[in-house]
Amino acid sequence: MGAEALRKISQAPLQTHERFLLGECVRAYLPMGPEHRAEYDKLLATETFIGVKAMNKTIYEEGIEEGMERELLDFAVNVLEDRFGPMPAKILADLKSRSRQELRSMITNSFRITSLDALDFDGLK
Repeated sequence: MGAEALRKISQAPLQTHERFLLGECVRAYLPMGPEHRAEYDKLLATETFIGVKAMNKTIYEEGIEEGMERELLDFAVNVLEDRFGPMPAKILADLKSRSRQELRSMITNSFRITSLDALDFDGLK
């Protein structure tokens, strides 16, 4: 019943935040013990409920992923500025385009190098 309610909410002509709020209400009042959770998750993974999974991903997981990426970017900038001083705008723009793995690698490598040239920024070429 809960999965069906979420499916209908995911297909309703609502704005993203409205879907989120209604979905949160359904999940909050859905009486489900641990024994039913696995079955519920399996049901949501089926083709019928694909929109529910996408709705949950869009609202919750993407928000967390975006926040984590922003934190990693901020951390990379802080580490680089601590080592090499203020970053030029071109390098900041280049950092924003980097993947998580590239940012992590850059942070790690920044402790072994003596100049920004070694990090291969597009903004320095």
